[in-house]
Amino acid sequence: MDLQVLNFLGKSLNINQLKQIHTLILTKFNSIAPIYPRFVEELLNLSHPSYARKVFDVMPKREERLYDAFITAYTKQCSYREALGMFNSMRSEITRVPIVTLPPVLKCCSALFMLGLGKQVHALIIKCGFESDCLVENALLDLYAKSSDLVSAKFVFDDALDRDPTMYDILISGYSSCGDDVAAKMLFDQMPEKTDVSWNSMITCYARSGKLHDAMRMFEKMQLEKFQPNERSLTTVLTVCASLGDLDMGLKLKKYIDDNNMSSDMTVSTALLDMFLKCGAVNEARQVFDRMKEKDIVTWGSMVAGYAQNGRSVEALTLFERMKRQQIKPNDVTLVGVLSACAKLGSVKTGEELGNYIKVGGFDSNVSVAAALLAMYSRCRNMKKAWQVFDRIDEKNVMCWNSMISGLAFNGYAGGAINLFFEMEKLCLPTSSAGEVVEGGTDDGSFKSDCLNTATLAPYAQKKETNKTSLKPDTVTFASLLTACTHVGLVGMGLEYFNSMRKDYNIVPQIEHYACIVDLFCRSGELNEAYEFICQMEDPPNAVIWSTLLSCCRKNSNVELAEVALKKLIELEPENSANYVLLSNIYADAGRWQDSLQVRNLMKAKKSPEKYCM
Repeated sequence: MDLQVLNFLGKSLNINQLKQIHTLILTKFNSIAPIYPRFVEELLNLSHPSYARKVFDVMPKREERLYDAFITAYTKQCSYREALGMFNSMRSEITRVPIVTLPPVLKCCSALFMLGLGKQVHALIIKCGFESDCLVENALLDLYAKSSDLVSAKFVFDDALDRDPTMYDILISGYSSCGDDVAAKMLFDQMPEKTDVSWNSMITCYARSGKLHDAMRMFEKMQLEKFQPNERSLTTVLTVCASLGDLDMGLKLKKYIDDNNMSSDMTVSTALLDMFLKCGAVNEARQVFDRMKEKDIVTWGSMVAGYAQNGRSVEALTLFERMKRQQIKPNDVTLVGVLSACAKLGSVKTGEELGNYIKVGGFDSNVSVAAALLAMYSRCRNMKKAWQVFDRIDEKNVMCWNSMISGLAFNGYAGGAINLFFEMEKLCLPTSSAGEVVEGGTDDGSFKSDCLNTATLAPYAQKKETNKTSLKPDTVTFASLLTACTHVGLVGMGLEYFNSMRKDYNIVPQIEHYACIVDLFCRSGELNEAYEFICQMEDPPNAVIWSTLLSCCRKNSNVELAEVALKKLIELEPENSANYVLLSNIYADAGRWQDSLQVRNLMKAKKSPEKYCM
């Protein structure tokens, strides 16, 4: 009878058949029969741990090998807490811990980030004298590396008598995760025998540390050493190509992927799609997208957002409609992308339809989506809807405030933008000296400005926010504020905000902030102040800043500064004929016809800056 039952257990059985065998065992054998442990093991092998646990719990005598079988089965199924619970039961009933049980237990500690428990297991390992076992050493090393305890990891590594390539790979991966490319490279160079894992870890390490060119060089060296790229290395290098904008290398990788039939891997195809989009090769990205047999929501979102980011708004909206027809629920990335596309089109009707879809679907509870939605309404010049969305957001982050401030500035409500920033400042820890209300803050909560005919907005001043520490203006906030100041000619306030960036918020002004101040000076007719401000810039002024000054020189008939501006523009963009035409017109307005003709001839000849002397 024992042999017959054992023969049954050796076959692939469904749960009903197993229950029948269980009934047979209960009627024919007593509770301590040898058939019980075998039946439990077979249940675990057939992935029925719950059923196996019920049988196990009623057994009067539990063998050591069954504990180990449960721990191993739970670990394979990622039921880490159950595995540790079984280990705890095992320790209470069995004095001697088998060595084969310890690596799975350490893996559970690593997966659950239970470093403290892992160290207790390490102490048990030392007590039992198992610390020199290769599998135990690798498990300990993996625990400490994934827990970012690299000091303990290095101790285990240095204490190992026989270091196999796996130990090097684990520690290099640990250094990679922490961004310590120097330590990772030193260990990599010490490896007597390098592996695919170690090469991939080094490439990933450089990529995470922002050393993108080093990552590319490591990838090229890997190939020279006759190691073939796999899915992991290709995914990482495609990400590096996307960050560098290296389309040529990306195309070479695509050829390698096609030649080696690796395009079926979704991770590789998604990375390839993302690389093409970030390099501006939208058509190539669409080919990858259409060729993918399986598309997850990340893939759809990337393609929609890619169309939007590359200025192909109609195609973004068309693909989004296709998503809806296929009943694919969009994620926040997809919705932000399609809202951005709608905002660029400025289509009021499409914006209304999209806004209703998001509201009915409850997607506006996501802060990123809500911020993009109110930005879309702002670009479509529907400030009433934008304000309604803003007012509904319970936990407003800086992105929401930026979208609203920017929308007000974009639609000509400069005073409203400044006053809303003043309300934002009240919720921040630092307080700027520039935060004075611009003829606003009336009892009904509406904002008004002498610079606007009428700017009545929804009330917000009375609302309370609890989370003050997470709200802090950023570069986008100040760019919108400076734009608002430019629209109404508030030079003094604009300069105060500009100086407040570094003083109150430790924000280094970017080129766009300098451009706003130059534009502010120019619109106010203060050309000399604008030129002095440009000369004091920390970074070299770009063509936009000099073009702004040049354009203003014509309005104010300032030939001297116009000549200075054009000299700089010839250095930055010698092929741009618009700059020559503008200076020629300035000369003509001043009656300097010979100089006007000379500039026209220079434009036609496209002479170098060295040959041009005013």
